[in-house]
Amino acid sequence: MRQTVACSRHVELTPPPQPSASFKERVTFHEDHRPRLTKETHVTFFQGTNPTGTRRQTDYLLLNDGRRIYSPDDLTPVVLSDSRTAAAIERWSKERRTRWTVTGLGIAGVAGGAALSLAGLGDNATFYIGMGLFAASLLTMSAWILSLLQAENDEAATAYEFYGESLRAGLELCVEGDEVVECE
Repeated sequence: MRQTVACSRHVELTPPPQPSASFKERVTFHEDHRPRLTKETHVTFFQGTNPTGTRRQTDYLLLNDGRRIYSPDDLTPVVLSDSRTAAAIERWSKERRTRWTVTGLGIAGVAGGAALSLAGLGDNATFYIGMGLFAASLLTMSAWILSLLQAENDEAATAYEFYGESLRAGLELCVEGDEVVECE
């Protein structure tokens, strides 16, 4: 397991056997790597006793061998590049990069506004311009980050939802009832 700067847990998955590998080898890989469940947290917001909204947070994907996938990009080596899971991972990565960019710009605006306010303590106009920049940067950054976090979470949920299907497609395995079979 590797750790990133953001301290999220990563799992290094090995690529699946080639479709030309034996049926038994592909089924064994599938059995170990198939999704067991997706852990989600659901929060309901209330005003008094009336529910006013809900929020879903996708926490992780649990593989059948017990490993937890917290970061959808950990699934990249296991799925085909043209699968629905791979497409969701790409969108998740884009949302994540955008969120970090917005965070950096927002922090720069907040810091710049604070510095301008402190520099303008004796000058009301400079002080208020700095406070305005500080407040506008903080509010804009917060709104954008909340929106991007939701979009990022939705893409993670999509990647996890289609992972089983994408895994089987790469292994050229199909499901008939409760059985995993060779695709025809």
